[in-house]
Amino acid sequence: SGAALAFVPTEDATWVLAYHPGGVLLAAAGRTVRIWDTESRSCLHVLDVGNAVVQAVRFTPDGGRLVALSGGNVVRVWEVASGA
Repeated sequence: SGAALAFVPTEDATWVLAYHPGGVLLAAAGRTVRIWDTESRSCLHVLDVGNAVVQAVRFTPDGGRLVALSGGNVVRVWEVASGA
């Protein structure tokens, strides 16, 4: 729609973003990864990445998992539904 989305500010900078294949979820990453529901404008999960800064974040094509790459070439994978 082109409408602006307002999100609750986070304590850390956001460096990378990724939209879910379904178009409703948004992953925003910096020193944490947050999964947002863009319809309700609520944060569904805050995912810990330790002290690393996330350099890339992507949803898998089926939308079931979120993958993040951080410093030191560390790759983390979470289930989108549970955040685990």
